[in-house]
Amino acid sequence: MTLNLTRSFVTYLGKKLDLTAEQEDVALFGLKTLVYTPITLFFIFLFAWSLGCLWATIWATSSAFALRHYSHGAHNNTPLTCMIKSIVIYTALGKIALLAAPYLTRPVMLLVTGAGFLLTLPAVWRCSPADSPAKPVTDPQDRRWLRLAAIIMTCAIVGIQIILIFTLQAFTAVLAVGLGLWWQAFTLTGSGHRFVTLFDNLSFRKEGGSHETFSH
Repeated sequence: MTLNLTRSFVTYLGKKLDLTAEQEDVALFGLKTLVYTPITLFFIFLFAWSLGCLWATIWATSSAFALRHYSHGAHNNTPLTCMIKSIVIYTALGKIALLAAPYLTRPVMLLVTGAGFLLTLPAVWRCSPADSPAKPVTDPQDRRWLRLAAIIMTCAIVGIQIILIFTLQAFTAVLAVGLGLWWQAFTLTGSGHRFVTLFDNLSFRKEGGSHETFSH
């Protein structure tokens, strides 16, 4: 129902403003981001709360969101598929962090964080911004800026992890942040795109156009 309303509104707006089909797709993307992102977040955190891993899931989601803002990444074809995938992935990341963190020591946490950084940075460097048809990045200067910003964000997140390791020893938060970062970097790669496509293949109903929220 919401999907039909957003498409109808954009179609009406397109007629009033004489928008091209491509401009309508971009407008539809923006509207769906505003509508579906808070709905998706609500259900992610609801399921995380029910499984007792709310804060870990919030940390994982936050780091992935922060990087995705600049790196973009693989996306699903429908908002419903995106929502289901996001609930499964981010809740799982939060739960894994909550269960694994008590068994980690500071040296191990530093090793895990460093290894994750060495795997994440090349993916961000090579693949970002991984744009979509609904959110293309055609300007070379914009692409350079987004790539640089994604690299800086990756380094900043890892820097925060290291500070937390040495100060608060908040290993659950550190691991959750790392898992969110690694998942987002994975969605930039070819393997990540193929993995995300698996969720599209499980969808029973296909919708026209391209859709994306931060959590794809």
